[in-house]
Amino acid sequence: MGMPGEKEVLLETDPDTFWQTRHYEDWHAVLVRFGSDDPGRVANIIRRAWWDRAKKAQRQAFGERP
Repeated sequence: MGMPGEKEVLLETDPDTFWQTRHYEDWHAVLVRFGSDDPGRVANIIRRAWWDRAKKAQRQAFGERP
């Protein structure tokens, strides 16, 4: 969850995959249901989360933000 509002967009656009409990409401994270209908989208969200926290050298080796 790197971009502001990204979590809210995921929760609104695909609540069958991305969800949260009250415990996580103020966290910069989202829960993901196993067995999503769009595993590619889930994988891309995970790659983005990694990229947002990666070191500069790792980002350069990986390429543009997914």
